[in-house]
Amino acid sequence: MTARPVSANVSVVVPTFANAQALESLVDQISQVLLLERREFEIILVNDGSPDATWDVVQGIHSTHPSVRGINLMRNYGQHSALLAGIFNARFEVIVTLDDDFQTPPAEIPKLLRKLDEGFDLVYGAREKEQHGLARNLASSGTKWLMQYMLNVPHARSVSSFRAFRSSLTRDYPRNLPPAAFLDALLGWTAQHVTSVPVAHNPRASGTSNYTWPKLFRHGVDMAMSLSVVPLRAAAWLGFLIALLGAGLFLFVMAAYFLHGREVPGFTFLAAVILLFAGAQLSVLGIIGEYLSRVYLRLLGKPAFVIKEIL
Repeated sequence: MTARPVSANVSVVVPTFANAQALESLVDQISQVLLLERREFEIILVNDGSPDATWDVVQGIHSTHPSVRGINLMRNYGQHSALLAGIFNARFEVIVTLDDDFQTPPAEIPKLLRKLDEGFDLVYGAREKEQHGLARNLASSGTKWLMQYMLNVPHARSVSSFRAFRSSLTRDYPRNLPPAAFLDALLGWTAQHVTSVPVAHNPRASGTSNYTWPKLFRHGVDMAMSLSVVPLRAAAWLGFLIALLGAGLFLFVMAAYFLHGREVPGFTFLAAVILLFAGAQLSVLGIIGEYLSRVYLRLLGKPAFVIKEIL
């Protein structure tokens, strides 16, 4: 691969939710790192509908740091929607995304920029050791499995929220993306040269993760059904297998009658068969319904995010 010098200009997009106390320190650390890199930069803080004074803090930081821009969303839309709001408003040719919880230190940003200098389009910071709880780690592994085998994202095992990429990857993305837009799947469609570098991953400095089990489950469902037709194909195969099972049961009942001169006895057998077929039908209808609901929301024009104010 031929090395392509990356632009010196960097946009750092940080989605933030109810973490006002950490933003000032985070901005200072990012600024120090990029000043040492001798790069022109901007820091975009996206307030994802925080219930606390996060937006007031962002306004205060903006007034004292000329490199900081702020985006205030109408309500809480989720991390990926907040990221897209920042990415679509970024001005520079290289975009770095970073969480606001200090689990990935800003000092690791130069590692990603070095890889971009080698000619890559997209670089992930692969965490050497996850510092989440067991449940969150399992959910993260499940999400990456979905990405790799259902969304056909070959680099899914390295995916993290700490990434650097060329803004040209997102230049042609429609600005009216649906609410369940998933950034890494979108990047997977446009990035040709993708790699990862090991980065540190520290325990969370304060607070707790906003990703609860119900949110993680919903996130997985949205990802699978918004960007893949694999569930529909699985539903079709399920219907085919249930039909084969039904044909086998029918042959069993007919053989018992003609060969032994008796019917298959038992209410339990009949109830089990009915429940099996009814459950399969309802499951398939549920999957179809999920897809139809997304088509309906897309026709309504429901956006991934709505911006209230930009600094």
